[in-house]
Amino acid sequence: MKVLFDTNIIVAAMIETHPKYAVSFSWVQKVRNRVSYFKHNSI
Repeated sequence: MKVLFDTNIIVAAMIETHPKYAVSFSWVQKVRNRVSYFKHNSI
């Protein structure tokens, strides 16, 4: 299974004081040992 993370999820998972840290970190942990792809926001 491929997983695509938006940068908002990655940032939230890295900052423990972020309001969405727990949810985001949970998702990142679930796929940590699998191949994952990170999407960059387009400006």
